[in-house]
Amino acid sequence: MRKISAIARKTYGQKLQEAAEKLGVSLRTVQRLAKNWEQDYLVGLIQRGRTDKGQYARHTSV
Repeated sequence: MRKISAIARKTYGQKLQEAAEKLGVSLRTVQRLAKNWEQDYLVGLIQRGRTDKGQYARHTSV
């Protein structure tokens, strides 16, 4: 059973990599999209704007 699980993970990872290549985005972006889909289905794929858009990043410690 563990062997099948390991094979399934590898195949899933390969599918994510192929999707990233086809979409022209990073693997990490596809992983985020897949996670959002699993959690919220179609609503999870809506792109949300940044809450800090147009503001400078503020670092309190330097």
